[in-house]
Amino acid sequence: MTKWMLTGWTVALAATVASAGGANSPSKIAGDLRATMSLARDQRVIVSFAPGTGEPEMTASFARTGRASRRLGQGSVFAASLNRRDIEALASDTRVLSISPDRRVAATMDIAVPTVGGDRIQTYLGYTGKGVTVAVIDSGVAPTNSVPSTRLAARLDFTQELALNPTDQFGHGTHIASTIAGSGDKGSVRGMAPGAKIVSLKVLDANGQGYVSDVIRAIDWSIQNRATYGIRILNLSFGHPPAESYVTDPLTQAVERAWSAGLVVITSAGNRGRDGFFTINSPGNDPYVLTIGAMNDLNTAVRSDDVTTTYSSRGPSYGDHILKPDLVAPGNKIVGALVGGTTLPRLYPDRVIGKDRIELSGSSMAAAVTSGAVALLLQRNPRLTPDQVKAILLYSSDHMQDADRFVVGAGYLNLLHAAAMTAPFRSVRFNSASPVVHRNAEGGYTLSRVAPLAPVSGDTAIWGDTAIWGDTAIWGDTAIWGDTAIWGDTAIWGDTAIWGDTAIWGDTAIWGDTAIWGDTAIWGD
Repeated sequence: MTKWMLTGWTVALAATVASAGGANSPSKIAGDLRATMSLARDQRVIVSFAPGTGEPEMTASFARTGRASRRLGQGSVFAASLNRRDIEALASDTRVLSISPDRRVAATMDIAVPTVGGDRIQTYLGYTGKGVTVAVIDSGVAPTNSVPSTRLAARLDFTQELALNPTDQFGHGTHIASTIAGSGDKGSVRGMAPGAKIVSLKVLDANGQGYVSDVIRAIDWSIQNRATYGIRILNLSFGHPPAESYVTDPLTQAVERAWSAGLVVITSAGNRGRDGFFTINSPGNDPYVLTIGAMNDLNTAVRSDDVTTTYSSRGPSYGDHILKPDLVAPGNKIVGALVGGTTLPRLYPDRVIGKDRIELSGSSMAAAVTSGAVALLLQRNPRLTPDQVKAILLYSSDHMQDADRFVVGAGYLNLLHAAAMTAPFRSVRFNSASPVVHRNAEGGYTLSRVAPLAPVSGDTAIWGDTAIWGDTAIWGDTAIWGDTAIWGDTAIWGDTAIWGDTAIWGDTAIWGDTAIWGDTAIWGD
């Protein structure tokens, strides 16, 4: 949909610890937090400790500030409300890796099902996603004819103290759930995986906004309860503009933990594409997860007339230059279940269809289409790992050779092709991390590899296949790469320590200036 994010796992490499610096190192404090710190007021923060730091040691660090804190899941991450003095005191602790603001996040099946081949997978192969559970981390999921209470394996509210069976006050999460797993019963919406179950984890309020700390709690809950509920997929159709590297961003650290635990994390690219390149949202900027952009299927089942959307966020990721999005899927004018009395039908009354449906557009919907598609693949071969799923989807996509790779990634989701590649894998493990993009002296590009989250031996990174990323005619376009105002600054492209250099990223004139970050003409309302 066109709703944008408003304001804002540990890759524990030795370089990360080294870049944290010594006592009271400014680089530990995120630039957007440093620009707003105040002695006069507390603000919500997330503090990441070095892996292996014990809970007594972490608690003792907070005890020095005299402030209460809350551990997020089982990781070395805490949420707290601190003032400037408290934050600086924590930054002096050598066990603290980073301190970030608890940023705000916001939400970013009709013809889409046959467009990607979902109807044929359901009809001819009999796959419906049965046995697969998708955790929808969103505004909650209300029971409907499309996704009745019997298909909702669990419903929790992380905006409260884990209240059970919360309602969806915004309406976004229910639409997402029906796009993923709508049953089609009683004339209701039929989604991509009508046999899959849904776990509803509410993190967004009636306005479609929430806090990163609540999202992290929901992600960690999914990891801890994945066996109990059969959770295989996390759908995150929301985000915020990156304000620090994925290496230290608490939200991207959380999704990496889920990926390492065997959960396929699917997230929306964002809807800021009209602002140009570098508009991928976090956690979609993380190289390991599946980041999905939106296509417009023009309300036909044939793919030949489909076009890219203008609003879908474009890569590479800001700061880290990760090649994103990974894929595109139908996301324009997706018809899903409507919850009466929620915020969305009041905001967009013209998009309401009858009494029980609403039509929404955005990369949020494209992520939901992809989550449903992955549920079908996992029913076909439950042994697939997240890296194998990502490899299959990138290899099998329609590569759209004339398209801009920063808009469509590897290509257009093709479920029929993907299903043909789900046969049992041998003991081959993929490094599916999306690569880093570098501008070269000829005005083209080079790609560099990102280390896998788990040890991988004898493999080739999937983006090294020229069938996916190797077309220099696309990447060599001087209209994109030749603009020295954007690409020619060697201080931006040439500095390998781009996020750690406080002279570039820590300057409040860049990160803290509301004229840049707060301007609705740039970030949207």
